[in-house]
Amino acid sequence: MLNSRKNSDEDQSPIISELQKELNSVCDVCGDVANGTKYGAFACNGCKGFFRRSVKDRRRFCCRYGGDCLVQKDQRNACRACRLKKCLNVGMNPNSVQNERGRKSTKAKERQALLLSQLPCCSNSLQWKNKRSSETQTEIILQNSISPSPKSSLPSLDNDLSIPAVLMLTEKGVMEISDDYLLSVPSSNQKIDTPFEIVYTNPQLVSRRYKINFSAEKILDQDQLINGWRRHLVYFIDWFKRLEDVQQLSLPDQIILAKYRIPYHGWFFHAYNSMICDKTGICYANGAYHPYVGDERYIERDPAMIQFHAKIEDMIFNGLIYPMRKWNMDYCEYLIIKTMSIFRHEISMSAEGAIIVKKAYEKYMRVLFKYIRQKESDLSKAHERMYNFVLLLNTLTAIRMKIKEKLAKTNFANLFEIDSLTQESYKTENDEINVVD
Repeated sequence: MLNSRKNSDEDQSPIISELQKELNSVCDVCGDVANGTKYGAFACNGCKGFFRRSVKDRRRFCCRYGGDCLVQKDQRNACRACRLKKCLNVGMNPNSVQNERGRKSTKAKERQALLLSQLPCCSNSLQWKNKRSSETQTEIILQNSISPSPKSSLPSLDNDLSIPAVLMLTEKGVMEISDDYLLSVPSSNQKIDTPFEIVYTNPQLVSRRYKINFSAEKILDQDQLINGWRRHLVYFIDWFKRLEDVQQLSLPDQIILAKYRIPYHGWFFHAYNSMICDKTGICYANGAYHPYVGDERYIERDPAMIQFHAKIEDMIFNGLIYPMRKWNMDYCEYLIIKTMSIFRHEISMSAEGAIIVKKAYEKYMRVLFKYIRQKESDLSKAHERMYNFVLLLNTLTAIRMKIKEKLAKTNFANLFEIDSLTQESYKTENDEINVVD
């Protein structure tokens, strides 16, 4: 029995190690393919070189557009001031930029201090990001630098195989919540500008908890898009609060994590339910759907929804729905990965919260592999299945970035009356820093 358990742990360690590398394959600065950790953050060679040159050469940049430019792969050179600011905000450390002989000279230190003094708006974020990058390098550093409190302990390995059943019960309980009796709720054409902090404790301010319906019985329009997404937001908050790992977090940490993880959960939630639907399209929680190529009602698509889903729908189908279908993802796998999606990266929360989030992600990674091993006796096939499922999380990141880009465009904002509550969830904390160039 003991040997069997030891072998199981040995089986899973290589795949988890490889998957951790793959999950960090996106550049934190521009979204291009990353080539590992560069100066404390995952970055592509282009952003690594840009940051290194900026620090070593004491380059000074000025943004002409208010210091809030998008930094994306295809246009990362458009505004160097905002690119450098984002390099700092995601955790790239000027102190890691060394001279050619690998040692830091006094002159280099002076240059780095000058660079930081020129970007005072980033100093607080940078201090935390430097701490974050050092804390997440190895498990040893985490254990030595911060001692978690007793309440941050997570279920042991012996409990892993029971977790899928716990997630199923949680899902069932959330789906059964109903408050159809509520009369005073916002209509879809009424913008909601209530801060997320208030919505988190009072989700009924956003939508009634009507029965979630993925029947795809009507063509999606703008009102139904907003209505369906609001219903998901309420469902997400109800579900999120019931997770044992979330309950170990302080309320401020819960709010931070929930606020910036809604898009990840939302598109995975919609993609899976679209996959099991008998229609070819993106299904929403209120019975509406946006037909995709090959669906019998494809020509009936709403023009505004065509613009909203442009490029996104291909990412959802090719990066989520088709892989789910190819690998015949079952309900338990869906629930585990959906939960993993909200614990994927630590963000700007308390030190204790960061540890809880990291351990929770590792736990659900482990649970997923053990669950797959129960289904698949061939170790190499289990590794392949695990690998392809976890790669879906990268697609969620890409979708979120694409929608964030759309929300920033003036013509898109004019077409859709997007309320601040929705826009908030597609921002990052770095976006909310006021920049003075």
